[in-house]
Amino acid sequence: MKYKSDENLLRQVFSNLEKYVIRNMLSKKIETKSYNKLCKQFIEDEKNLENVLNKIPFDQDVEKGLEKLSNKEAALLLFWIELYRRYKGSYDLNELKYDYSLEHIMPQNWQKYWNLNDVPHPRKEKLSEEEQKKDRSNKIYWIGNMTLLRSKLNSSLSNYDFQRKMEGEGRKKGIKNYADLSITKDDIVNPYNNGDHTWNEIKIEERTDKLKREIKEIWG
Repeated sequence: MKYKSDENLLRQVFSNLEKYVIRNMLSKKIETKSYNKLCKQFIEDEKNLENVLNKIPFDQDVEKGLEKLSNKEAALLLFWIELYRRYKGSYDLNELKYDYSLEHIMPQNWQKYWNLNDVPHPRKEKLSEEEQKKDRSNKIYWIGNMTLLRSKLNSSLSNYDFQRKMEGEGRKKGIKNYADLSITKDDIVNPYNNGDHTWNEIKIEERTDKLKREIKEIWG
């Protein structure tokens, strides 16, 4: 009942709870099986939430979590970033339905169309072939390599090289046709339309750093 008469306090509690869930999801500091017990403590006294939150700072553990995301985690974060951009900027729609499809720009099965001969690793001279393959396979699961589309790409097109994924092929529509969101249009499609037809490990790292900064603005 104490929150009913203090909306600012209620907003602060919700904000801290949100930070707690996201930071914990990324850093894996606390087992989710502890949530029931912790929620009871949070209800009893919001200071308990602040104390637990302070044990999960926005540090390297949280940032490292953005380099190994499940599809569900990535979709949630990207959707939230999109809402944040719309809140800050001027867009036709400020509210969105959570019904977008996650797409890995460099595909999980990259070997056929993104092999190290056709699409060389940008650090080819510094890494052995095995190190290049391992680095590429790891980068696929960084948040910078993922985006949300309003419709799922055709399964065969999803594994194609970057240009065919963007443009589509025949009746199969590419990323450009499904780019409603800023995280796709501004980050990927616009640079492509301006002549930047490269997508590699460096691009993934750069976009991950950009998204990290936005995530820190929201939950840091």
